[in-house]
Amino acid sequence: MSYFGGQPTNPFGAPTPKPPILKRQVPPLPENLDMATLADIRCSVNIFSPATGEIIEVVVGVEKRKFHVHDQILRSGSAFFKTALSKEWKEGKTRVVLLPDDAASLVDRYVQWLYTGKVGVTLDNGKTDYATLAGLYCLGEKLMHDAFQDRIVDALVSGTREPNNNAGHPTTCSFPMKDVVDDIYKGTPKGSPARRFMVDMHVMQGTSGWIDVERPESVNHEFAVDLAFAMMQERAVTGETKTKHAELNRGIPCSYHKHGKDGVCGGKA
Repeated sequence: MSYFGGQPTNPFGAPTPKPPILKRQVPPLPENLDMATLADIRCSVNIFSPATGEIIEVVVGVEKRKFHVHDQILRSGSAFFKTALSKEWKEGKTRVVLLPDDAASLVDRYVQWLYTGKVGVTLDNGKTDYATLAGLYCLGEKLMHDAFQDRIVDALVSGTREPNNNAGHPTTCSFPMKDVVDDIYKGTPKGSPARRFMVDMHVMQGTSGWIDVERPESVNHEFAVDLAFAMMQERAVTGETKTKHAELNRGIPCSYHKHGKDGVCGGKA
């Protein structure tokens, strides 16, 4: 199993100050954290973030799944929680934060990362779970947790470097495709670094098979515009290209006539 890791920081990029803890003291974990998952991650005591302060109840999704997380942990890197838990907001007084539109499975992974700095990002077949990574990145966007989003990008890029042995071509890598692109574009604003990664990946590695030309309406419009613009910027007109389009290069329109290659051109007559 592969993982991405890192330590939370505050929204301004500086490391969050760590209060002193007793020697060998392990901070208590939230009751929702799956211990089997922690055993699989093989965490050691010293990677746990110090957990102090009050316990916050985070209620997630339509099923209202509850997560109990330390106040300091939530506020350490997320500008969203830092603001929501301030005393002038209702959540700061009730110590309960509602996230009705989010997936509990994603928040579960986010909490694991907050406490351990790591979380699994591979499928059962060993491939990188790009769909989950996209969901986690968009959750980080909502929670305004830059450091968490950066670790997600690390995992995305790392996944594109791993051989895709299941395809029968060990040198062929796998890449996030249409559904992942759609999720990133739906969950991030214009100018997002994750959007730029999707575009750059298509410019550098993409093939014509990556675009569903049979159903152009299924292609994300914003992505298509960004990709077209990037391709125009990166376009290289080689000698081979000029040879292929020699008539156009010389101002001759014949190759765009309907008479075909062997037909008689009325324009020439």
